[in-house]
Amino acid sequence: MTNSMTSFARTDFENADICGSWEIKSVNHRFCDIAIRVPEDNQTIANKARESIGTIVKRGKIDCTLRVSLIKGGTETTHINENAAKSLVSAMERVCALMTTPSRNVSPLEILTWPGVVNDVEPLTNSIASYLLTNFERTLEQFAVSRANEGQKLESIIKKQLTKMEAQVSYIKERIPDIIRSMTKLHEARLSELGKELDHGRIEQESAILISKLDIKEELDRLSIHIQEASSVFDRQEPIGRRLDFLMQELNREANTIGSKSVHVDTTGASIELKVLIEQVREQVQNVE
Repeated sequence: MTNSMTSFARTDFENADICGSWEIKSVNHRFCDIAIRVPEDNQTIANKARESIGTIVKRGKIDCTLRVSLIKGGTETTHINENAAKSLVSAMERVCALMTTPSRNVSPLEILTWPGVVNDVEPLTNSIASYLLTNFERTLEQFAVSRANEGQKLESIIKKQLTKMEAQVSYIKERIPDIIRSMTKLHEARLSELGKELDHGRIEQESAILISKLDIKEELDRLSIHIQEASSVFDRQEPIGRRLDFLMQELNREANTIGSKSVHVDTTGASIELKVLIEQVREQVQNVE
């Protein structure tokens, strides 16, 4: 199952009582980090939104925002928290009484700008809260679809790169016998240029050592296994990003080993191409959940 950690969804809503929007956006993250922003005194809605997001998201940084205004008589209204305003005025009067020098008068507008005095909406009724949650579920569905669609694109890109990796591995496997023969002949030719009586037993021994150093069959076999495993990961019904990231690390390790053992331009070129492909996949994997 391939889902992208990068996604976005927005739903605007309006009825006779209320208008506003839900917005959910996400970026990649090592863990699941959910931030919910709703108007004050609406933590019940925030908790339910967080719970719902947690059921479909296992990795990523998610920001969910509710913007809402209550409508009465066709116009938007502002709700004043009278208790908070009275408490603030009372506190200011007590402070002024303690001051030795007169203070300037505080205007009502300054009181209104104090946090908690003005709310965008009145405390929500059950029907309005239900309406908001219904629209949240619509937004979450769009968000899930967007994640899945982006995930399918990532899967397609990664699979194409894995196919190219397998082609490089097959190419090296085909070339290895010719490379060994070529390097063995080159080794023998250099020895014959010495023009001395040679110990053929020692020559065979040195040739065997050379061939063993050139042998990268184990590395190629492990590359094929890791590529096959990476291809099969997409069938899992769980987040696969971390597993893919680990497999890319293993692939890169084997490609580096092949490069360090290389004594021929063909294997060197194939090793470099493999590392380029692996790095391209790793960049894509960073966005996979």
